[in-house]
Amino acid sequence: TLLWHCHRASCGFRGRSGSRSTGMDSARTKGVECRGVVGRDYVRTATEIPSTYREQLSTQLYITDRHINKWQLGWNEQSSRLVQPVFDPEGEVLGCQLRALDGRQPKAITHTEQGAMSWYINRVTTDLIIVEDIFSAIRVADYASSVALLSTHLNDERIAKIKELGFSRIRLALDYDAWRQTIGYVKHYRNQLRLEPMKITKDFKNMSPTEL
Repeated sequence: TLLWHCHRASCGFRGRSGSRSTGMDSARTKGVECRGVVGRDYVRTATEIPSTYREQLSTQLYITDRHINKWQLGWNEQSSRLVQPVFDPEGEVLGCQLRALDGRQPKAITHTEQGAMSWYINRVTTDLIIVEDIFSAIRVADYASSVALLSTHLNDERIAKIKELGFSRIRLALDYDAWRQTIGYVKHYRNQLRLEPMKITKDFKNMSPTEL
């Protein structure tokens, strides 16, 4: 049985699908295990982002050519989606998200290791800001280290990984519609890790450089 549940606070997309066929179940299991391999292949075979979408990234999200080159953003011609690599703290690629830039749904398709977060380490500071999505994490990384949860979901394993890296100050900045969830995490994990709640009324990816 395949179960799915989007952890983005404003989404609520969930469901289930299954088959009694052993062969089908084996295929699904294998597919889950191979997601990281598939994602890394998308990164490896990515082409240059078309000029129209490079301009859109620059004017709407302030993602410049410097960001594109530094964080290895590319283009998947088959799906006509942006390839956003997912990194571990050492900069190794764990897979990717394929992001639609033309309003299609789903907005992002994830091909990465189970439970992966995407890290953007800023070596100048020991501050960390935890955000939901990759675009926000890339923007924040100009000023502090950041990690994209690729959702709003935190669990013991993720908290342990964040704690292990030894940041001096950690702020949790989920989107505005997840503020109650933010406070819940701060309270729930207060004995394991000091998380400072950061209330934002506008996603980091939508802020101008001055606002950010």
